Amino acid sequence: MSRPVQNFRDVVVSHPVMVASLGHDPVEIDLNPNRADYVTGDGLEVWMERPAKGSRGHQKTRFVDADGNQVGPVHDNLVPAVVWAMNEGWRDPSMPDWFNESATERVRAGGM
Repeated sequence: MSRPVQNFRDVVVSHPVMVASLGHDPVEIDLNPNRADYVTGDGLEVWMERPAKGSRGHQKTRFVDADGNQVGPVHDNLVPAVVWAMNEGWRDPSMPDWFNESATERVRAGGM
């Protein structure tokens, strides 16, 4: 697959990036720019794509699979896309299970 157009993944660091929470040991997150952004409930890896700005100046966001096929709807911006994915139960493979479970629970409860 050619890499989707992603203008939110330009994080470059020279050291490990860790995530931790009360009751959880720190875990290094995967910042590899080629990794999938989410894994659906069916196990399909998907990447976010943000190719162009919409009519209101928002950057349209969609999810594509390894073959470039769109998965789910197009969203007006990055945040609604992330919230939609979490509400669908999609998991960020760079993050530990406890993080994904907590984020999904918060979104489904109406907060984030």
